Amino acid sequence: MKVRTRSFLLLLELVGFAVQVGWAQSPSEMWIPIKLKDGFLVIANGSVGSLGNLTFLIDTGTSRTLMDSRIIKQLELTGVADKLTAFDREVDAKRVTLPDLHLGGIHAESPQVIATDLSGVAQRFGIQTDAVIGMDILRLGQFDIDYNSRRIWFSGGEPMASLLPVESGNEPYLIVKARIDNTPITLMIDTGCDGIMLFANRVPNGLKRSYSASHTSTVFGEVPVTQIGSGKLSTGTTPAHTVRFHIVETGNNRMGFDGILGVRALHASRIRFDFEQMAVSWR
Repeated sequence: MKVRTRSFLLLLELVGFAVQVGWAQSPSEMWIPIKLKDGFLVIANGSVGSLGNLTFLIDTGTSRTLMDSRIIKQLELTGVADKLTAFDREVDAKRVTLPDLHLGGIHAESPQVIATDLSGVAQRFGIQTDAVIGMDILRLGQFDIDYNSRRIWFSGGEPMASLLPVESGNEPYLIVKARIDNTPITLMIDTGCDGIMLFANRVPNGLKRSYSASHTSTVFGEVPVTQIGSGKLSTGTTPAHTVRFHIVETGNNRMGFDGILGVRALHASRIRFDFEQMAVSWR
């Protein structure tokens, strides 16, 4: 049996990489259109240096921004060899400093990104993307993703009906407290994941049940998954509702949280990421 969970990029780290980015954000209210792939992957246009109309995939579950190697070649940039860790495997990559990067109201001056081959995105998910924009670029102030109007808003506003504070100590990830079948659990909110995935070595005893083996796909290949059925998810003031979740074998899991929470599992039509107040709200 093959589970159809479409997880994009989960738990990407770079060994020995410190982010050095200069930030600016437009003070005026603005928005840019987005496209949705499979109903949850968020795609928008942006620019890097002299290259405009690039395709960016917005992923709050990726710590470092990934730039396709062909874009780095077009910009005639060089980089420093490094390693990218995805689950329990290492992938060759390069650390590169861009002239700048624009995504709507976000402007990053001289950001360091990871140059790697993103052709796996097109092969596994049907998306020809030039970059995966991670938390090093996204965590400036605030932005909203509106899944109904298909826009990203870069402006302030009052929190929406459901609000959760983001747990400290797990930067740059967005970790929130939740409950599944009344069992406390900590989850990372990930726009690049469809549904809920729990780490095998952190599953609370209250959620351990019989399950059958399966797999899920990431950019770097298939990851072993074990399906566990369903449970009642409770987050903040949102009424509990039934969700399906899966267990992921992550190998050497050093993350300080129990799993991944896709936005669709929240039943959210619009979600706000506020990095000044360190909170996530949605409706």
